[in-house]
Amino acid sequence: MLLKITVTVLLLLGFISTLVTGIGNIMPAGVKAIPLIAAVFYWAAIYVHNKTGKTGIPGAALLLIFYVLVLISIPVITELWIGEFADMEKNVPAITIGGDTVNKPIFIVYHPGGSHFISSILTKLAGRLEKDGYKTVLYCVNKDLKIDLTKASAVGFASPSYYSTIRPPLEKYITNTGMNGVKSFIVISRGAHTSGDVEKTASELEKQGASVIGSAKFSSMEAVHNNDELNKLADEIEKSLK
Repeated sequence: MLLKITVTVLLLLGFISTLVTGIGNIMPAGVKAIPLIAAVFYWAAIYVHNKTGKTGIPGAALLLIFYVLVLISIPVITELWIGEFADMEKNVPAITIGGDTVNKPIFIVYHPGGSHFISSILTKLAGRLEKDGYKTVLYCVNKDLKIDLTKASAVGFASPSYYSTIRPPLEKYITNTGMNGVKSFIVISRGAHTSGDVEKTASELEKQGASVIGSAKFSSMEAVHNNDELNKLADEIEKSLK
């Protein structure tokens, strides 16, 4: 009985994880329910065994489904908690790339997620803009970040996208910041489970009063950054500022 209770409790904790974690909240309902469904099949197999005195073919089929669902649940739940850690606010100092110029600087507000991929992309973008005479300041978003966006010639917003959603700290910053008259651009890095993230972010920026002058999407699965996409975005930014 102890084993049965332990298995059930672990599955229920896994299900609760889908309700309380940030990524879990945006997962499809079917994915969220996998640990709960696994528990149902587990107890259905136990019921068949208790009623007939043997596992039999029906019980074996129920157990097989249970094991498959558990194997699916383990990486899903692991991803939830890794994502929860990655979504925490980061205390990264602002980084300035480029010297004094006659132009107002370009700001980029970003959240790195769980890797250095987005930070690397932004550093490379800032280096390209520096060659054309622009100074770029990178701000890692956190609850204490207070900058005057009107002092920038353009403001970028950058984040990894998980399940078609940018990281919560950046999303919260956008929804709580007035941006009337701000020229903005979007940089997204994405792996699997993503679509519509740029469109949703652009829509929210426009709700806050910003105009969107460009966007770029990068695959975090690429070994080499997409220079064509990066150069296209830099061209869009510079064209809008002339």
